Amino acid sequence: VGFDHRVSIAAGAVFEFGTDAGIDINPNATIIAQGDATNHILFTGTSQVPGAWRGIFISSASVDNIMEYVDIKYGGSSEIATYFHKTNLGIHSAKITLRHVRLEHSDGYGLETRSTGSTFSVESCGFGGNAINAMRIHPDQIGFIDDQTNFKGDVEVYKGSTASSGTATWSNLSGGTYYFAGN
Repeated sequence: VGFDHRVSIAAGAVFEFGTDAGIDINPNATIIAQGDATNHILFTGTSQVPGAWRGIFISSASVDNIMEYVDIKYGGSSEIATYFHKTNLGIHSAKITLRHVRLEHSDGYGLETRSTGSTFSVESCGFGGNAINAMRIHPDQIGFIDDQTNFKGDVEVYKGSTASSGTATWSNLSGGTYYFAGN
């Protein structure tokens, strides 16, 4: 399902997807998914096995994009988009705040990003049980991860060009390590 408008999701909402179904938040759309500490929003498959559904792909640069107290589980039935792998959540040329989001049990990555034009934050999130790694990220985006996020798996840093000047801070990963991929 592709969205080209503003989508607001209430706390406690549950979404179940069949094989290869998923959500695309397109460039002109906005997603506001705000649960709370006792009433998370859940995106999952109709069966509770890794790869039960495709996942969520975000390519919107809206500054209003947010996922807070959201659980995304059992995605990764197929590649989420061109040049992406199997993942629960893919971010490309997007802006989004991820706060208290759990990305678990993907048949690939919990979260995968591309370098071009994305600005996002990963704050107090959790990763676990993902088949490949917790996250696949470009070196220039490492600073978007806070030191409160809990990784049960590696953060795969893929080959890519980095800025020729400036500074970057790489946080101490709680429960995970940086893994440098060959491609």
